[in-house]
Amino acid sequence: DLSGRPQTCYTVSAVAITAGSPATITHGLGTKNVMVSLIDHTTGDAVDVGWVAASTNTITITVAVDETFDGVIGTSGCVQ
Repeated sequence: DLSGRPQTCYTVSAVAITAGSPATITHGLGTKNVMVSLIDHTTGDAVDVGWVAASTNTITITVAVDETFDGVIGTSGCVQ
């Protein structure tokens, strides 16, 4: 039973980002110490993106080409 435990994972689905236009994703995990794992929404292939922990509850992602992706943002306790 995981009730009462702090949230450790935040999932995203079909997030579209335009090249040259940074996008902010709010994950609400309360820390800058996060891991980001993203895959192409269509192919399932790993996506190479630039990201920074902009605050304790957000990351900012930049891409070189227009991209739609799925993924997980999490802390060390994240299990998906």
